[in-house]
Amino acid sequence: MRKIVITTVWALLLAGIGSLFVFANKKQGTETCRSLNVMIEYNGADPLIDESYLIKLITKEGIRIKGQPLKSIPAIAIEELLNNDPYISKSSVRIGVDGIVNIFAKQRIPLVKIVSDNGKTFYLDMEGAVMPLNPGFPARVMVATGHIKAHVPAKEKVRDRMNTEPKGLLSTELQK
Repeated sequence: MRKIVITTVWALLLAGIGSLFVFANKKQGTETCRSLNVMIEYNGADPLIDESYLIKLITKEGIRIKGQPLKSIPAIAIEELLNNDPYISKSSVRIGVDGIVNIFAKQRIPLVKIVSDNGKTFYLDMEGAVMPLNPGFPARVMVATGHIKAHVPAKEKVRDRMNTEPKGLLSTELQK
């Protein structure tokens, strides 16, 4: 008798959990995005980006979020877009069944500002990645000048190669 009761309780529990998954999936299929929350982790560094920067970056790619059905929001594409930005080291996008889209981004930490021989100016982060200057958000870091030879390509090329081989953009003197 006791075995039957335990089996029945487990069956009801599993059926309840299954129905919750079905309900949540059905609701997400019809729900539209009501709100967009952007959270940026600066790790104690000076901000180089803000919420409006990330929203402009997403909108510039033609991705609309607010008012769109949750099932049509390309979360993976948004994550890839943000992860390819030179100021962001890691990002994630979470879509809730409540109609709220949460974007989390972790900003790179600028370590030094480099002014090279040819007048190019950029930041290096803790991992050796190159970040272009952001005129609206200056970082208070050490400045390295002098006979520094650095070949830094245009922003688009920096962005394309940022996550694969950041040190490959720098001269051998800066890679050490």
